[in-house]
Formats: sequence, C-alpha cells, structure tokens
Amino acid sequence: MALDQSDIDRIAEYFGCNPNDKARIPYAPIIDHDGLFMFTINQPCFFHNKACGGCMIQDAKPQACIDYPFVLWAKGGCGLSDVLVCPVATKMIEEHFGIGGPSFCDEIREMAYSNGFEDGST
Repeated sequence: MALDQSDIDRIAEYFGCNPNDKARIPYAPIIDHDGLFMFTINQPCFFHNKACGGCMIQDAKPQACIDYPFVLWAKGGCGLSDVLVCPVATKMIEEHFGIGGPSFCDEIREMAYSNGFEDGST
C-alpha cells in the first residue's frame, strides 16, 4: 500500500508523535517512486486492532485505506487476496455482496455444541 507524506503526517498528528518515529509509524520509501512510502510491517496490517477487529487509526488512515477495497479493486490496484488481509475490507465486501454472517468455523462449532460436544474448559 502506497503512502504519501500527507498520510504519514496525518498519522503522526493522530498519535501526537514526530512523522519520523519509525517505532510508531513503520514506513520506508518505495524505491523508484519519489514521494511514496510503504509500511514495513503490513501482514496483517500494522494498525489492525486484533482485540476489537477494527482500525487503530480509523480517523487518520491513509488515502489508500479510504479507497480500499472498492476504488483500488476497480482500478486493478489490489486483488481479492489483498482484500482478505484487511478484516475491515473483508467485512465491507461481505456486507456489499450480502455474504456476511457466521463464519464456517462458527457454524461447525455451533453444530458440535448442539450435539453434546464439551470443550473441557468447564
């Protein structure tokens, strides 16, 4: 995902840190693309909050994230595998196509419990 300086500045302002603080905003220049940067930790997204499943920088997210997945997908800038890395984008796709709801694992777990399966945690 490409970032420009305004994206980095916006994230830094959101965190109240210096734009060069690589510990809080891990990015590096993209070679042969003057003025563009990329996150150095991005699988899954560095700013994905695993506890709540949301974006830690929702109010300051980069323009590429704002455009993601529909605008970038339409322009050929990302594929389905790229979309599935981001839980927020996955949820947007599920809602858009009406395919949301319980996951396959949730359905299997519910079937197991309804048939008397005990997980041993009690």
